[in-house]
Amino acid sequence: MWDTVEIGGKGTKDFGNSAVKIFGIEFENLSENRESYWVSGCIGDMGFRVMKDTKEGERITKMIDEKYTEQEMLDYFNRLLLRKASPTKLLAAIKNMENHAYERGRREKLSEIQKVLEIY
Repeated sequence: MWDTVEIGGKGTKDFGNSAVKIFGIEFENLSENRESYWVSGCIGDMGFRVMKDTKEGERITKMIDEKYTEQEMLDYFNRLLLRKASPTKLLAAIKNMENHAYERGRREKLSEIQKVLEIY
């Protein structure tokens, strides 16, 4: 979710209640409004909102202006999340990743068994 972590503000009053996708950059999951950036699709399906007037917001502005690659932006966003997210939110994200991995493995095994049964 885009609002897993908030950097530099508190809730809708500071961050606004919507943001628009930023076009012309490689990173697909970055939106903005006048006051903040909204980022999603980071590690563990986490995301964050950051005020533009913070040092992190200024760094994102620079990355956009200098046309950083998608991977460079994602690396920065993931490092930022790992520094700023609370242990509770990080543990929830890890649990979410575990559940997705388990479900993916279960579906693959089910598909494998179905293919074997179709042979007979």
